[in-house]
Amino acid sequence: MTPRDLFKRLRASLLDVGFFSDDALVSLLQSGHALSPEAQAAVEGELLCRLWLYGKNTPKSVIDALSNAGPVVSSAVKYLAPDFKRGSFHMMLTLCSLLADSDKLTLQKFNARKSAFEQAHGLIPVVDAAGEASPVPFRLEQESSSRDGIVILDEACQGVPSWEDCAEGLSAAIGNKGWRINLSCVQPVSGNMLVGGSFALPVWLAFHWMNRGVPALSWLASGAIAEGRLKPVEGLQAKRRLAEKLGVQLWLTVGSSPSISGGLSFSGGTSLNEVRGIVEEALEHHGLVPLSEASILAQAASLEVHVERKMVDYATARTRAEKWQQWLNENGKKQRPAYLKTLVILAAIDNHSGHAARADAYFREILGINWRHSALDRFQAINQFVVSLSDRMMLEDAEQVGRKLVAEIEAATFGSEEDYLLHKLGAIGALGGEVLLFKALRGSGCEQEAKACLDEAAQTALQLIHTCGSFDSHRYHYSKSAVRTVLWTALFEPEQIEEAEKQVRSNLEALAAENPVSLAFLSRHRLLAAYRLWKLQGKVEGNLASLSVVEPRNTSDNWLTATSLKYRGALFAASGKFDEAEADFKQAEELLREADGPLIQLIYLSILLQANELFVAAGRPTLFPQELQLEVLAKIPADTFDPSFWEEWTRRAQGDLTVDPQKTFPY
Repeated sequence: MTPRDLFKRLRASLLDVGFFSDDALVSLLQSGHALSPEAQAAVEGELLCRLWLYGKNTPKSVIDALSNAGPVVSSAVKYLAPDFKRGSFHMMLTLCSLLADSDKLTLQKFNARKSAFEQAHGLIPVVDAAGEASPVPFRLEQESSSRDGIVILDEACQGVPSWEDCAEGLSAAIGNKGWRINLSCVQPVSGNMLVGGSFALPVWLAFHWMNRGVPALSWLASGAIAEGRLKPVEGLQAKRRLAEKLGVQLWLTVGSSPSISGGLSFSGGTSLNEVRGIVEEALEHHGLVPLSEASILAQAASLEVHVERKMVDYATARTRAEKWQQWLNENGKKQRPAYLKTLVILAAIDNHSGHAARADAYFREILGINWRHSALDRFQAINQFVVSLSDRMMLEDAEQVGRKLVAEIEAATFGSEEDYLLHKLGAIGALGGEVLLFKALRGSGCEQEAKACLDEAAQTALQLIHTCGSFDSHRYHYSKSAVRTVLWTALFEPEQIEEAEKQVRSNLEALAAENPVSLAFLSRHRLLAAYRLWKLQGKVEGNLASLSVVEPRNTSDNWLTATSLKYRGALFAASGKFDEAEADFKQAEELLREADGPLIQLIYLSILLQANELFVAAGRPTLFPQELQLEVLAKIPADTFDPSFWEEWTRRAQGDLTVDPQKTFPY
């Protein structure tokens, strides 16, 4: 844009100066054209604000331009130049009574802009046609009217039509109606920069942070929101340059990898729940907010998922969780939900990393505390304990805790029917689908009780849909419960697998409850049924080529695909198709080769044993070194599993073929 165009734009509205680039403002001052006192003050005041915002990152051209401004402003710039501390600007306020009128007007403009940034809840970076970004300060206020949704207004109390559509997704994400976003700007006269949906992420973050003292100038964000998930936006390179000049400690984007310190980039489609936990961790790391119950709970939600999906180093996760535990202990918060969630995470870390005794201690601490303020969280934590004990084949303890949990839930008072059904579903599902199912597999004779629990869980999930709404989460719970009934069939009535699978698929389709997870498990259960028929009756039936294996969606699904390949590989070998068997076994071994955690390592061991035993029995060389079997066995802490269960695996790995733990292993 030429100086002539800049003057024309400035004359149209002095309020546009906040959207002028640094170079445009400098060009106006250095062009030699006379400006009106009001225009001169607006430009100098804005440049002075840029100096205040950028500090040591201020471009030299801005400093040079201000050095040639009014006498006091130029002197102030020289005074500030050595350190550019924002607090040093207060010295200029004491000089106001001594200033010339022109400098007074400049400072008035500067102070008005500075105040907007100081009082802001956040900044929205916007980009002009030349590819330069400017920060728009904003504040959030509760609407006193009964108007629904979010209202966006500029300083002239005018709405922003180009942001109205995008505001709907933001309103749903905030979950509160009647909020107003007050922009500290007037919409540009020439060229609208308030377009796109990138304002949503900074507003969403500011909504969660506005009462926690997070400085608006310490962070910058850009990203759109739709249906509770992030969407990528454009102009990120210009916005990154702005973040660098502002010297923010956090720079948050979607769809781009920022190359500056404090940069965090999220993939498009990332859920807001996951974003919040990650960002809370970053806030703590940069010292932008002190530890609090709210920050711990927000971070814990993300960390718990990352631990379960093995997306985080366990030592790092433990250090963070122990830091929270110490803070909660020191601040008398042991009866609070944040403490419970911290214990759950510590227990999960120890479970996955092979410290079973320490994990049990955390869970038993949860059992022993009267959680007056968080009964629902306590129920959920105990249910996780039941699953943990079941996976380790500590089935007597698991049954005792599981039955007690079911009784407590039935006796408790819930705030809603949905809460009751969800917790009942979780408890009965774990009791039937984990504890009793595994006990029956170990020969306890409780097959029918396990089936009754699984059927009740599926009916409870169906009741949840009919009573509380056919939401995605409710349909997911139903699909999980229904698919568990097929697991029971695969284990105890494998001849009936086709009919059972067909019925469940029909039910899922009727409720629009099919999803990639349920379909992957159904595929695995079909292979498990065929594997059980061979294991128990020596039968290999049907066309093995038609038994498909679902590829893992992510590394946390590797065990699911690996067990399916183990079943099919065994069936191929039993049918004399050793080339196909070798391919399946080797793919399964590769999927779990780097896996950690006692249960996953035991599944890995079961693959090695099954492959080698079948190949040796056919007079062929072993597929995997026998030393590898013993190495894997030695890695698994002996106290992780039930002693009799672990003894069977130890004997088998050492070559004792009189015991076959694969027959009573649900994986």
